[in-house]
Amino acid sequence: MGTISRIALFALLAACESSGQFGVFQNLGHTPQAKTPEEFDAYLEILAETDASRRADIVAAFARRFTESELLGNAYQHQLTAFVELDNLAGVIAAGRIVLSRIPDNLSALLTLASSIPNGTAGRADAAELLDEAERYAKTALEVLKRKQIPRSIPFAEWRDLRSEMVSQSHESLGHIHAKRGDVAKAVRQFEQARDSSPSPVGRQLFRLGVAYTWVGRLEEATAAFETAVRLGPDPIRRLAEDELTKLRAPP
Repeated sequence: MGTISRIALFALLAACESSGQFGVFQNLGHTPQAKTPEEFDAYLEILAETDASRRADIVAAFARRFTESELLGNAYQHQLTAFVELDNLAGVIAAGRIVLSRIPDNLSALLTLASSIPNGTAGRADAAELLDEAERYAKTALEVLKRKQIPRSIPFAEWRDLRSEMVSQSHESLGHIHAKRGDVAKAVRQFEQARDSSPSPVGRQLFRLGVAYTWVGRLEEATAAFETAVRLGPDPIRRLAEDELTKLRAPP
């Protein structure tokens, strides 16, 4: 399985957890069920909606209408992925916290929060607290992944790569968190673990690793990481990596 985007990964996890296809992702004693046909139909509206803004609104309406629904955690999971698509950090945090209050080991919520929060901490008075929160989510995801067994409904190779992708993203998030704190040595180690655990190279991770290498003076390794990021892309990462290579190759 090739590397997939964050949004695609989170959407896949959301779909699997909500449908019950991967029972291994559930930490509830049973698969949540609708109590009435009306509740079931309302939940299907969430699953059918492709527009992120409307999907977020439909989830909010579902929560107001079915306050005791067993499906609320799963519903908010879909709102969470909608807010990721909308680049709405406040919505991501709010929806993610609700999901985890109902499904504490929910991997899509843990991974989404761990990766999204560090992107929005600049200039915030609560930046330190948010980074601590994101670190807890990333570490919890790694612990959940350690104890999860392969689902019966998925081929071993596919599960192996999906699990490795999630492990890699957890370490990348930890590296980003440490970088935001200015702890460069820890950031380097986490970005290296992200690279090494990924089932296939990821341009974004190689770019972040290259930046961290420059901070600690490991310029040859930084150059190699940026060159790989240029090769892998996508275009925004390719341009950033090319800029960094230009700086490294400039005469002193």
